[in-house]
Amino acid sequence: MDTIKEIIDPSFRSGTGKTGKPWTMMKIRTESGKEASGFAPLAVGDSVILKYNDQYKNYSAELATGSKIENLKKDELLEGIDKKLDRILVLLDGKLTKPVTPAIRTGGPAYPAQPSVELPPVDQLEDELDLSSIPF
Repeated sequence: MDTIKEIIDPSFRSGTGKTGKPWTMMKIRTESGKEASGFAPLAVGDSVILKYNDQYKNYSAELATGSKIENLKKDELLEGIDKKLDRILVLLDGKLTKPVTPAIRTGGPAYPAQPSVELPPVDQLEDELDLSSIPF
């Protein structure tokens, strides 16, 4: 999330939507120095959520409202969980062996056998990640 520092062009683009409703796009600069475009009305000091568009190589700004902020917090929390899971997998890499036991005479798929090393107790993992902060 970022804050609008400057309005570069208050009427960067404008047009009419499918329903005939007019729209105006503004060009802004944020406190982090990024330039972005967003639909009016936007004002200096507004909190915005920036999204990068790979196709056009630019940022779009969306006014940060309550539900969008909550979704952003959930995404950040899930991203943190994902990074910690990656660290756990790196630590366990090489310590766990997953021999595959073929399905003999069943014609079914092969399945991994049980790990040959015991995993650490769950309470050790909970020290790094506060499970009560997960919203679901």
